[in-house]
Amino acid sequence: MAWASFGRHILIFHDRLLVAQWRSICLHYAPPIIIATYAACFYIYTIGFYPCQNYFDFQSLICSFLCYVFYKNIVLWEYGFHYVFSTICILIFNVGQLARVLYSQRRLRQSINSRKHRKIIFQAASLSLLFLITNLPCCIVNFFALASATGWIYAAVDFCNYYCIIQPPALPFVFMTTLPNIGTNINKIIHHVTNRRTAPLT
Repeated sequence: MAWASFGRHILIFHDRLLVAQWRSICLHYAPPIIIATYAACFYIYTIGFYPCQNYFDFQSLICSFLCYVFYKNIVLWEYGFHYVFSTICILIFNVGQLARVLYSQRRLRQSINSRKHRKIIFQAASLSLLFLITNLPCCIVNFFALASATGWIYAAVDFCNYYCIIQPPALPFVFMTTLPNIGTNINKIIHHVTNRRTAPLT
């Protein structure tokens, strides 16, 4: 998601960089593949091949307790790079994109009436808010968990395990709001369903 935010910045403001095929491959296609490959290798190794014993409790809602969390170096890397760094990048890229659009409009003394600009502003603000709401509390809780594990920390970590789940289902709705004529189509669907319910039986 961090690279997607940066890649969108390139597509909007520096699209000429992608004209050449090799630049398009290096800047647009290669980074997501590299990131996905790295993430898959990291978790396959830590979950499946790291020399420790995982604990499974099939009576619990979260049935597995991964043993690599007891190894501080791995946890610090995962927490610092996967969560904190990626969250900061997402916020910086989206807020920077939002600020650049607003600054460009102000410099050119134009009102923000372009549909493209409105979509950019709304999507950047929505993504930043979503990741701020979902990731920031979990990052803070995990920081305290690494510093000192007390009773309330365990309860907070359990809460975050459920709280962070809302982020993936919410992402499609954020992107869906920028689709063309989405409001009109939703109104048509609601109107159609309402008419079917109120239609007299014959």
